Amino acid sequence: MRNKPTIRTLARRSEALLACRTLEDLAGLLGVRPERILTLAANPQYREFEVPKKNGSMRQIEDPVPPLKRLQDYLADFLQAVYYFHRTPPAYGFMLRPVDDPEPRHVLSNAERHLGRPWLLNLDMQDFFHAVTVERVRQVLEAPLFGFPEEISVPLAQLTTYRGRLPMGAPSSPVLSNLASIPLDQDLQDLADDRQWTYTRYADDMSFSADRPFEPDALERVAFIAETWGFQLNPDKNKLYGPGDRDKQVTGLLVGGHKVDLPDDYLPTLEAAIAHLSKVVDAQHLVSSGRNQPDSWVMELRRGVYGKLEFARHILGADHHWVSRLSGNYYDAIRPPEEYGALSWLEFGYDWDVNAGW
Repeated sequence: MRNKPTIRTLARRSEALLACRTLEDLAGLLGVRPERILTLAANPQYREFEVPKKNGSMRQIEDPVPPLKRLQDYLADFLQAVYYFHRTPPAYGFMLRPVDDPEPRHVLSNAERHLGRPWLLNLDMQDFFHAVTVERVRQVLEAPLFGFPEEISVPLAQLTTYRGRLPMGAPSSPVLSNLASIPLDQDLQDLADDRQWTYTRYADDMSFSADRPFEPDALERVAFIAETWGFQLNPDKNKLYGPGDRDKQVTGLLVGGHKVDLPDDYLPTLEAAIAHLSKVVDAQHLVSSGRNQPDSWVMELRRGVYGKLEFARHILGADHHWVSRLSGNYYDAIRPPEEYGALSWLEFGYDWDVNAGW
């Protein structure tokens, strides 16, 4: 896991990337030869597969091959540094949070912006990454913010896109989608200011809240601005809440009360997941496998449960009674049972890291 940078570190990265004027400059910054960039850009290769969404449908993932992914990942660090200093006020998702950030932006602070507003409108952009075309990426890189010449903008646009648009799975796609959304955020913020709304965007989720009912043309105006910048709203995701709705949600968090809270079923579901994890760990110690490491799917299960626990801790605080109890349950679950001590650590190779969670 990467250490979080400081604002000063981001400033140095930003200056270094913006100083590049030739492909040789960029290659030197990324630690590769210019020919390497051109080769990967000319024939970007991806592994494609599907993963289930929460609604039961499937999401297409385009995972870049390791050499391409490493370069995209390194490039994303520099792009994120630039974006940090030019991010729009409504943007909250897909960004770095330096350790000394005085006002960090994340899913919780995004939801907090809408507390106490009786009217809430949630909208979702359809195929958000895929809406950002290779030509749009090139425009972003040639615009005044970067001012890159074609010898940089063209290979970078090719390096970070697949089938003519941002791929779902490349580490550079989130920050490039944010950079492409800067004018969208600016126009929607102007609309929100004019109509006294609060507007935030977390990736492809847009939330608008107000003290009075939204104007009849509100949805039409937002859709028009989105389409102006190449984005389409997903009509199936539109959700309007009024003063009588206590289940108002922003990016999955409840904002209808005096503070942000988790949905009612979140903690019971997490408790059940921890109990399941405990049974899985117990089962691994009942039968000798002859392996030094736990199965990858078990590690993936641990990571998933730990991530959900960390999310609850982030939203509710570590001292919350449910969170405190579930934390104890989790740590008990991942420890090899004492009655199976003959197999325990040598057999299964648990490598618990108290800082990372696995």
